[in-house]
Amino acid sequence: MEVSEEPEEIIEDETIDWQTYRNEKWGFEMKYPRHWHIEEEKEEGVHFGIAFMDTGESLLFMVYREPSEIEARAALDELLEQAREQGAEIKEIIIDSTRRYKTVDSFGFSAYTVKDNYFYWFQSLFFKELLFDQILSTFRFLE
Repeated sequence: MEVSEEPEEIIEDETIDWQTYRNEKWGFEMKYPRHWHIEEEKEEGVHFGIAFMDTGESLLFMVYREPSEIEARAALDELLEQAREQGAEIKEIIIDSTRRYKTVDSFGFSAYTVKDNYFYWFQSLFFKELLFDQILSTFRFLE
């Protein structure tokens, strides 16, 4: 029996036992740690927001429906420019074939993406980066 010299790396899904939040109306789903809870879910016309909470940690997630994709992209560009002016590090990332932008500053992490005329915004303050990235990696658009 011949064995390759390079062992295959098996990556364990660390989010397998997490809860899934799904919102058909706003077109997305995401996972969050099983011991967290939803603190607030609020919808106001063209805006939706939800807060996922645990002791000392929270993630705010907001969706804005803009009149057009051009205006949604303009909102994204404006927030990225503000972050740049305030000295934040900006990273472009691709998850599930979708371009997203992550900002890192002294307060925490944010991530942004646009799909059609919807602008999606994740925000956390004083948060562990690995946990933020894990939650962000589970975000999916519904078809």
